[in-house]
Amino acid sequence: MMKKIIGLVCLMFAFSIITPHNKVQGEVKREENFSFSYNDIEFLLGETFSQEKYGKELEYSELSGISKTYLYDHYEISTATSSKSQEDKITSIYFLDKNIETEEGIKFYDEKNKMIEVYGEDYRKEDSFYIYQRGTTELKFLIERDKIVGIEYVYVGTL
Repeated sequence: MMKKIIGLVCLMFAFSIITPHNKVQGEVKREENFSFSYNDIEFLLGETFSQEKYGKELEYSELSGISKTYLYDHYEISTATSSKSQEDKITSIYFLDKNIETEEGIKFYDEKNKMIEVYGEDYRKEDSFYIYQRGTTELKFLIERDKIVGIEYVYVGTL
């Protein structure tokens, strides 16, 4: 099971790297972007990562000093260093299990039809991914056999 989760994480990370992103300048605007809350913490993509806000991670990894990944109980946060501010900005939040859900109540193993009822039919489909865009963020659902098996929020703006 853990190998499958790691495989899905790697697949979604690779997918987010090769997917063309819209480049939008400016501050993170909450009302225009996807966000979600968990345990009274509001997650905003594109904002500066802070351990004070998100707490101590279970695991930490770094790739070439540019990209960092923080593993928590039910999700992982990926960051990249902003070329402008040299701060670590949140670029991705990946759900690891069914114990966490989107702001609109969608979680692992929900039916694809429920996702479409909640988010609508204005998505882009790439392989098994259904991708919704809002502002400088994307919400990606990985679907297998009409069930959600992966959820990731991705920042697609300029850091």
